[in-house]
Amino acid sequence: MTDFEIIELIQQNKTSKAIKALYSYFKVIKKYILANSGTKQDAEDVFQEALLLTLEKIKNPSFNLTASLNTFLFSVSKNMWLEVLKTKKHTHEFKPKNNFVLNDENELQKANDKKLETAETAFLKLGKQCKDLLVNFYYKQLSMQEIARLMGFSTEAVAKNQKYRCLEKAKGFYLQLTQKHSHE
Repeated sequence: MTDFEIIELIQQNKTSKAIKALYSYFKVIKKYILANSGTKQDAEDVFQEALLLTLEKIKNPSFNLTASLNTFLFSVSKNMWLEVLKTKKHTHEFKPKNNFVLNDENELQKANDKKLETAETAFLKLGKQCKDLLVNFYYKQLSMQEIARLMGFSTEAVAKNQKYRCLEKAKGFYLQLTQKHSHE
């Protein structure tokens, strides 16, 4: 099922099929959380929260997906997990997370919105070729071979290298913007 089909199902309140499709992303999120001081239960809790937030976002008429749903859901999950780790670090407590509770969901949602807004701003700073390449890969989910042909790259390897450079540029812009915001 494509991202567009999943979004359409969610916007039509046919969420059970969409949720089933989104669960295919759980493995990657679980792997990330396990690799970063988490447990299987932590991964399940964070994924559930991220899934709910993602569904809420998609139902919002102004929702505009600027990456793949997989990337979006992973980013939300990662940010939530980093918040959990930060809380643990500050309180020096390591509680079982089967009671995963957000102190202020609106605050976390605003923080996630700000991060997504910053990522979108970083993306918009890219040149047209980079934007087109990344949209073709992440949003339209074209293969590198299709992208090379469509965008006039001589080989698939050249397209991959260009994608890497574009991502590095976007990361650089993102870091500049986050550092700028943290000094304000």
